[in-house]
Amino acid sequence: MGSANGGKLTKKALLPVHDALVVEHWLNAIARCDGAIANVLIAHNKDDAAAFEAWAASGAMPANASLVCAETAVHASDADADARGGIAADLLHVAESAAHDRANHLLVIDGEHVPEPDYDLRSVLDHARSRGKDVFTFVDVDFGGEGATPSEHVLLKLRDNGAGGRVTFPEVLGAAPYPDASAWDGNTAALGPVTFLRRGTTPLVRAFFDTVAPSLRCAASERFGHLMSYVQCNVIVHALEMKHAFSVKTLGAYEHACDVFKFYAEEKEKASAKFATLKTGGVGAARDDARAKILREKIHARTSRAGDYRLRAVAAEADMDVVLSKYNAMKASENMTESFAKRLGIPGAVLPPRFADAAAWKLEVPKQHACYATSANVYGAKRVTPADMPMRWHGVKGDFTDRFGGAMYKDDGLVVGIDKSNVHRALDGII
Repeated sequence: MGSANGGKLTKKALLPVHDALVVEHWLNAIARCDGAIANVLIAHNKDDAAAFEAWAASGAMPANASLVCAETAVHASDADADARGGIAADLLHVAESAAHDRANHLLVIDGEHVPEPDYDLRSVLDHARSRGKDVFTFVDVDFGGEGATPSEHVLLKLRDNGAGGRVTFPEVLGAAPYPDASAWDGNTAALGPVTFLRRGTTPLVRAFFDTVAPSLRCAASERFGHLMSYVQCNVIVHALEMKHAFSVKTLGAYEHACDVFKFYAEEKEKASAKFATLKTGGVGAARDDARAKILREKIHARTSRAGDYRLRAVAAEADMDVVLSKYNAMKASENMTESFAKRLGIPGAVLPPRFADAAAWKLEVPKQHACYATSANVYGAKRVTPADMPMRWHGVKGDFTDRFGGAMYKDDGLVVGIDKSNVHRALDGII
């Protein structure tokens, strides 16, 4: 996992994101693969060696992981222009290091991104093994988003379904750094932080540095894109979507990732507390009559076949798609509140309390007879969420006037109408 950025002392892989470091989030994802990944090699540059060794000495590094110090320069001719080759050079060093078994495949992870909590890394391995192909993960990137600049991305051109739509596991038709792919149109995406290279493909990394890299005059961040393009031109590569990966390359992107992870932990804790009373055995009825006993037995039999529905309910509410929707709605509401205050010119002006805080809504659901339950009661029992709150408030201040606004109204207009006669219309206009 590369943490280098042109030799600068960034150590982005050692940045804390909520309850763990970036590198530890990836190691947790690797641990959930149940032994499918035998050895973990963490690549770092020479300047960051002390920081990574201190982290490893703290006991956070698992037994199957080891540190690999990447070379300072790939070619002597590169020393004056770009001494380090970035992730591409780190990948070459790891692929040719003594710690890497040439008989094994290589899973490359970019340490300048952090995966979503509980990310399923094993899905990449399963797709690669089932198809027998190399795999590039891809993400949809808004170049105007947090910490996103076009020059830092590698673009992928993906095969569509014939109608312009995207398939589940598309073939990669092209790969290039953004400046070389800026004219692409159609089905394109950005390269994700996870790449799977089969053992027959890893020799292409050395071939790239021997044949293509010496003639390149580009930044280190773009060199990895040229390497991926070289790999794609020589082997068949498929792509797998990685829906949520958060960059830590810039301060704004890092703060955004920390906010999202904190919000996710709070939402998951709320979901766990919400379903804390739900048990697999179906306990919860107040009256121990015959009908309640029969219902509990039916629920217990159903959940025994389907599994623990409490865990499934918590997982559904803590899904990253759901959490991000709430987070974006909350941030949009905060941004609109600030712009509203500036527009009014009133320091501290905010949305009305009933719109600013969804948790302030007190909900009392009227009890209904079990035999006469209505769908309206079920809908009305749902709690108000931040997504239900309005982002804009166009109401007036609602204060009474406390000063005289000017003279009384006077109509100075010219009357051009004709007086109507009540006797005969021939007398209209006659006074």
